[in-house]
Amino acid sequence: MSRSLPANPSFEQLKKQAKDLRKAHRSADPEAAQRIKTHLPRLAETSEQEILETDFALQEAQHVISREYGCKHWEMLQAVVEVDLDAVTGLDDRSTQVFLREVDQKDMVVALKGATPAAREKFLSNMSARVRGFIKAEIQLVEVDADEIESTRRRLLQQLANLAFSDSLDWSFETAFQNPLPVPGFHLRKSCSNSSSSRWIGSSLTK
Repeated sequence: MSRSLPANPSFEQLKKQAKDLRKAHRSADPEAAQRIKTHLPRLAETSEQEILETDFALQEAQHVISREYGCKHWEMLQAVVEVDLDAVTGLDDRSTQVFLREVDQKDMVVALKGATPAAREKFLSNMSARVRGFIKAEIQLVEVDADEIESTRRRLLQQLANLAFSDSLDWSFETAFQNPLPVPGFHLRKSCSNSSSSRWIGSSLTK
């Protein structure tokens, strides 16, 4: 992983980066060959000259871009950039608990504000009863605006992607919900939370 996403990333811009990498490959750019060698497993043992002489599909260019940004694949990168919190439904319970041990409680409260039932349940069902009750109460009390919710969710999704990239957990996209329904009656208010910041205690995650 060698690149960081900007504060407000554009998925269209990332698509362009993938197309530009493919063009650079076609132009026999040595730097493009090195990037491909580093991030495309099938060509990891191939010389840079042979890489420039072989076929290089757009999907493979997207894979290289994804790994440069710390994501295992294109769909994961898209989930981070487009802030698709429902993609977390692809986590199993063990992976969810690994993630929760790394997450700040305040961030989790903000991220779950207005989240779909599926996303909420994925996290809340993997907390102890005490922590689950605390988080639910804080979600009702906290007042945050849409920008803070989006930036917090993106930060957590990037953190999740980084853990998946390092094989610390398994983030599957086969069972993740697509186009979830919005939460009825939810409205964002512009304000800031005064909740204190603290990290999860590992024992508190056990049921």
